[in-house]
Amino acid sequence: MATSQAGVGLGTVLSISPSTGTAAYVVVGELKTFSQSGRQASVVDVTNFASTAKESLAVIVDEGTWEFSGSRVGSDAGQALMETSFYALAKVLVKVQTPPRIGQVTTGDLFSFDGIIQELSYGISAEKEITITGKLKTTSIITVTLGA
Repeated sequence: MATSQAGVGLGTVLSISPSTGTAAYVVVGELKTFSQSGRQASVVDVTNFASTAKESLAVIVDEGTWEFSGSRVGSDAGQALMETSFYALAKVLVKVQTPPRIGQVTTGDLFSFDGIIQELSYGISAEKEITITGKLKTTSIITVTLGA
């Protein structure tokens, strides 16, 4: 019987760095969720008079957005860098390091890409922690480095 090689997200680390100068990554603390959506290839219709069926051609990849949420911590350097980058309308370098899964000993998979802080919001409630939510718009191809 086969054993699953699935992993869990607990221990995942999101780090960002300004895209100018030497990359100096800063961990964004207290995040609870991080998920990608909208990843797709743009397609154009190339059907013509000689076609016998509808024809399409993939033209460019859109890596979509990564949505995140967590607890707002005003003193967190990573959250502060997100705030600064948002107002500067600046690109950031992004790394998402997952924990090792079965078969990986030292590191999990690493996702690296350039992005823009597209949305950054805070939630305040009398009965819950203050939260941070947002979206990172991917502006480059995502490089996936498999863990070891």
